[in-house]
Amino acid sequence: MSSFPEVHASKHAQRTLQPLTELTDKMKPSHSTKPLIKLSMGDPTADGNLVAPQILVDEMVDIVKSKDFNGYPPVAGFNDARQVVAEYWKKFCGTPGRKDQIHWRNVLLTSGGSHAIMLAISALCNEGDNLLVGAPAFPHYKTVCDSYGVECRYFPLDAARNWEADLDAAAKLVDSKTRGVLFVNPSNPCGSNYSRAHVGEIIEFCEKHHLPLISDEIYAELVFKDEVFTSIADFDTDVPRVVLGGSAKHAVTPGWRIGWLILVDRKEVATAWMKGMDRLAQLLTGSNSIGQMSLVRALTKIPQDHVDSVIAQLEEGAKVYNRLLKHDIGLSFDAPRASMFIMLKVDFNYFKDIATDMDFYEKLLDEENVQVLPGEIFGVHGFVRATTSRPARIVNEAVDRIIEFCERHKK
Repeated sequence: MSSFPEVHASKHAQRTLQPLTELTDKMKPSHSTKPLIKLSMGDPTADGNLVAPQILVDEMVDIVKSKDFNGYPPVAGFNDARQVVAEYWKKFCGTPGRKDQIHWRNVLLTSGGSHAIMLAISALCNEGDNLLVGAPAFPHYKTVCDSYGVECRYFPLDAARNWEADLDAAAKLVDSKTRGVLFVNPSNPCGSNYSRAHVGEIIEFCEKHHLPLISDEIYAELVFKDEVFTSIADFDTDVPRVVLGGSAKHAVTPGWRIGWLILVDRKEVATAWMKGMDRLAQLLTGSNSIGQMSLVRALTKIPQDHVDSVIAQLEEGAKVYNRLLKHDIGLSFDAPRASMFIMLKVDFNYFKDIATDMDFYEKLLDEENVQVLPGEIFGVHGFVRATTSRPARIVNEAVDRIIEFCERHKK
């Protein structure tokens, strides 16, 4: 009797690889006896220092107890939830005219921000097309592009200028197969927050090259003191724009899997894109029903002092990294202005036996049991990413170990 033939995975599946998961969930064991410190994480709930606002928790409990929302929600989300998200995002638009561009029917509720990313890209790009992405970039963008056979064309962001985009370099990448431009602002992994002037320059770039714009703005609320966030929705332009957002970060509920996307389309030239995203959303048959209804009741009522508390703790964590600059150890950085991360620049000329960011990542983990993330998974080299969301005492311990590590490996 012949054996059953091997069952192969689809090309779509074989092309799908999430480097964050590969590194964080499949870590090599460290030879260090010190306890593990993960500066690699993007989960703000990990230590219990950042928590969901009580009003959101209370509404979730009441909704579960009601048993009224245990069924399937509409694929696009409950109309009430879509309306609340649209109303919420209007707070980031400065004039009535711009607020009026945000229509609730152009809102889709998604299963977290990653689902929103997938819908926006896959509904816009065909296999063989390309998407311009500013790097360093959240790795999920490239993961989605690779999975769907779309070329992720990275163009550089300048670490010396608050990680602003090199739009001249981006222009050289545009061709007949370029379908759009994608940014994340405020940034994961850079911790940057663009000025209104620079967001305007990005809009002008898209106008010139007739390219739709996707902006991941999930960290919109988490800008540091004296910083102001500027949404791509707050401009008078004919460029069709998709804003990505969700409750994961400022409401500290990543596990609730509630995200959204909003198409801003003043001239209604992207209705097919919106219909495409809606159709692809049918593959998942809707996002979390009770999470949606929690947002309906609480999203616009989250107290500002809750958000301020989250921001203050992120700023406190970020300031700990300033201790690295007091030592000549081959590390430098642009101070974070938002989000939950910092990119540390590695000067390989300082080290005797570290030549790449992957070397730095692997040796630091092996010798000090501190996990950062290598820049190459974000589309750049010569950097590592660390989080600012962990309590200051934990970040301080990690910084101590990083200093010892760098001094041990200097020339």
